[in-house]
Amino acid sequence: MKKLNIAVMVLDLSGDYTIELFTGITEYFKDKDVNVFLTQTKMPRLSYGFYEYQYFAGSRLLQSADVDGVIVVSSFFISSVSLDEFTSFLECFSDKPIISIGQELPFKNSCFTHTDCEDTYRKIFDHLVNEHGRKKIAFLSANYTVSQEAKDRYNAFLKVNEEFGFPYDEKLMFHGAFTIPSGEGEMSRFHNPSQVPFDALICANDQMAFGAINHLLKIGVKIPDQVAVIGFDDLFQCVNMEPSLSTINQEIFAQGFKAAELCYKKLHGIEVPKENLIPLKPVYRQSCGCVDINDSETDYRDSKGNLIAKNIHATYSITSKYVETYDERTRIYTLLDALQDVVSLDSLYKKFNYIFPLINMKKVAICLYDNPIVVKNGEIFNLPEQVTMTYIFDKEKEVSETTDKRINPFNQLLPKEIFEYDSTRYVMQAIYYGDKQYGYGFFEVYDVNYQLANIFIKIISNSLANSFEYSLKQNEAKTLEKTNQELTSTSRTDELTHILNRRGFMAAGQQALQFAASIGKTGLVVFCDMDGLKKINDTYGHEIGDKAIQAEAKALKASFRTSDVVGRLSGDEFAIVAIGQTMENFDSIYAKILHNCKVTSSEFFLPCEISVSVGAIAFGPDDKNLQILLSKADVEQYKEKRRKHAERNE
Repeated sequence: MKKLNIAVMVLDLSGDYTIELFTGITEYFKDKDVNVFLTQTKMPRLSYGFYEYQYFAGSRLLQSADVDGVIVVSSFFISSVSLDEFTSFLECFSDKPIISIGQELPFKNSCFTHTDCEDTYRKIFDHLVNEHGRKKIAFLSANYTVSQEAKDRYNAFLKVNEEFGFPYDEKLMFHGAFTIPSGEGEMSRFHNPSQVPFDALICANDQMAFGAINHLLKIGVKIPDQVAVIGFDDLFQCVNMEPSLSTINQEIFAQGFKAAELCYKKLHGIEVPKENLIPLKPVYRQSCGCVDINDSETDYRDSKGNLIAKNIHATYSITSKYVETYDERTRIYTLLDALQDVVSLDSLYKKFNYIFPLINMKKVAICLYDNPIVVKNGEIFNLPEQVTMTYIFDKEKEVSETTDKRINPFNQLLPKEIFEYDSTRYVMQAIYYGDKQYGYGFFEVYDVNYQLANIFIKIISNSLANSFEYSLKQNEAKTLEKTNQELTSTSRTDELTHILNRRGFMAAGQQALQFAASIGKTGLVVFCDMDGLKKINDTYGHEIGDKAIQAEAKALKASFRTSDVVGRLSGDEFAIVAIGQTMENFDSIYAKILHNCKVTSSEFFLPCEISVSVGAIAFGPDDKNLQILLSKADVEQYKEKRRKHAERNE
């Protein structure tokens, strides 16, 4: 059987729950011929953040024929959207085996894992009532979400509360949203210990418990003496906070391990149950009074009363945590420093040789779309049928190269010759900036936590997007120069001087202004008027006058760059649009023009030396009307001509 590709669809990479879950999944697959893709997708319609909805484009990659099965953490997604809405998002790849964590899905080829908190809540109630003598037990729900898990935990609490003979009391019911701020916010209604109407608080997750404890301690509530607090999840912070948090361990690692096992078996034709129950276990610590507040050696007390010592390998000392944090800050700073002078895609790819070993990435593949795709919040991203694999990196094979390999992402995600020789795990992520999608990337990380890797990948993605835009602008600039050249050989060319006539200049000049605005550049519009052309015509004849005009045109062309737009507006009037030039450079430009006038006068064997009066006006990204800029430059030119006239009359 071919190597299997399993995608793991998570809401984000910032949570410890996600990382623990993914660790369980990869542990199951570690000795199997499987590639695992961790896909951060967020949701297509988000009410928070600016452009985080763009991550959802990564879910379209799961439609690829290269993806054999999908593990999705449904419990997280349906805390943001309804089950029906989430199901519709998954419909496009429902032909694959889908293993759902936390929620049953209405697909024929799917199964799910979930936890039963009702029995565990019975144990918690029995513990609080019979061992700690608590009589008023409050509940902090996550009912401000639409999560099925939030509803299950709320309903389980109500049922067990009734079983223990406690009447329903609205004053003991609080509602949050699975976040620290919501837990703290619900407790903020109390300003001193006497206002707190409960002696025990069960929270629907650890995050809300952290927030609740923080506020209760602020107002002087003694925990656990006055209020015992129980969380749910057993995040790693629970054991290290003060007081350590009593909670419910939902065996996150085991959930990931089980989901991976179910997916693997289904792909090998082995029948598995539709529903798979993961047992929970209470973990009693300082916040309920089972571990002494001064005991720093004990992790928790189990349901049998056994004291379990802390795992020294899982507990960071202050020193080791400081060293790790310092190392993370250094890597982020170095990455930002390495990317600060990158402009084009080619220059960025050259930097990748240095960057990826620095941030502990073993393999990388970058795939880009032909053009950026604008996606607004609420829109579903449509993955193109053709993309270009532009860059691949493999540390072990010492490969770091740009490519132009065209692939159909619906058929192939990775280049087989690079990514097929062993089994590994990747972060698969959409590359976006603002409301534009640019492509996607695969990143194999090692010896670094996924939260930090997520920051690295986002920095790299932003650089890719900016370099993509720069490369597009470079191409536009080349097109502009080509357009200028083409215009000179058409009806927009002045017959006498062979530079742009008024019509050609206005068209090319306006295009130059728009291009400058698109890349945030400034420049100059220059207006030139030949000195004494009428006198030349009257004295030497119009044939010499025409040669003088030709000489002036050549002098101006020689004084500016090939990318600048130079044109003849009328008999003796010329104009130039010069992107990137400044008023600080104007004197040297003017001097160059006058010098070239002397040179061309000699080249054309003119009986007199030509000269020109020049005026210039600077423009910025907001100055897009060429006619207005020409009028202002003409005013400056007229001032120069009057100055010369005054000098001659002195």
